[in-house]
Amino acid sequence: MLNHIVIKNYRNITSLNTKVLEGGNLIIAPNGSGKTNALESIYYSVLGESFKPMETNSEVIGPSQEFAKVSTKWDSDSLDVTISNNQKLIRNFQLNTKKTIISKISPKFPVILFAPHTVDLVIGEPQIRRSDLNAFLSILNPEYKKILSKYTTVLKNRNAVIKQIREGKVPEKMLEFWTEKLIEDGTEIYSYRLDFFTQIKSFFLDAQMVLFGLENFTLGIEYIPNISPTEFDFKTTITQKFINNRSKEIIVGKTLYGVHKDDYTILLNNQNLKFKGSRGQQRIGISVLKFAELLLYFKKFGVYPLLLLDDIMSELDDVNRSKIAGYLLEKKLQFILTSAEQKEVPAILRNNCNIIDLSLAE
Repeated sequence: MLNHIVIKNYRNITSLNTKVLEGGNLIIAPNGSGKTNALESIYYSVLGESFKPMETNSEVIGPSQEFAKVSTKWDSDSLDVTISNNQKLIRNFQLNTKKTIISKISPKFPVILFAPHTVDLVIGEPQIRRSDLNAFLSILNPEYKKILSKYTTVLKNRNAVIKQIREGKVPEKMLEFWTEKLIEDGTEIYSYRLDFFTQIKSFFLDAQMVLFGLENFTLGIEYIPNISPTEFDFKTTITQKFINNRSKEIIVGKTLYGVHKDDYTILLNNQNLKFKGSRGQQRIGISVLKFAELLLYFKKFGVYPLLLLDDIMSELDDVNRSKIAGYLLEKKLQFILTSAEQKEVPAILRNNCNIIDLSLAE
């Protein structure tokens, strides 16, 4: 459980020192006051990346100094991340005052995020969905982030070799090593993802039934792997794909197949929610996904992750706001919920949650 957070020079938050209590925590403040940045700082400290589009990590550093720092206290553990940019960008993660790597942090301090941009999980490009999926799987499975990092490096090297082959600088046989590595790591990633989508479907239905009911529509989720094994297993299928399409990849100059091109879709009555749902239904679809992830995590570990809910009540009617509020309190989980408007937060939450006052931030 998150107990305390200290933020220094993170985006527009110069200084914030606040307790975070068990159960519900609310940040109700005008747009531009830093409420989303407060949630982002927690997310960044755990996953090593932002949920906002960024060109470089230096963007999280506020204007007043050359570094940003986020210190959090989780029960008996302390977590500190410092991002500095004095001629060279340096990120330093410390667990209980000892330097560590992000792959050891993510599973230890689980967080699930809903933010306004998460509607892009429905309407946006596949890369957005993959990034969000990777974030959750990195929390759910300690080894996943390591394998994903290896795959990313191998993919970069394989693409570089393909370009060199196209330019006649190296022979085609140079590609074999990187292809084998890509298949090896990709097969593991596919296995993790297939297991996740197999499990999440039942939780998806459970979350919708409790939160919104099944009378008016039914939501679902479907995995769309770039390489879908049919007659053979994944490893055999993708191996054959690379063999049959080597010349095509060399002409194009990059890797055309693999888990880096996977996708998934959220369904409304068995049709793509992107094309068949209203904006409100799209927000409901994403909220169901996030609560389904919450239930899946609880089943595996017996505890709930920290739930970060940035402006989840916006664009929902009062009935659905009340359902979400009741669900949050009933589950007795820890969450931080933000809103720009007090009227959008049901009274049951305002009366039963800790208020984090951003006006105290410098």
